Amino acid sequence: MKNKKKNKEMAIVCERESDRIEMRTEAYVKTIGPKEERLLDR
Repeated sequence: MKNKKKNKEMAIVCERESDRIEMRTEAYVKTIGPKEERLLDR
């Protein structure tokens, strides 16, 4: 049971990380414009 709780916590941390990365990517896309945006989508 202990392990399951730890996994849940890790998942939450991972979600937070990916949110942060997504926000950073969005900001990046806004600064570089549509040309490079297509490269990021791939």
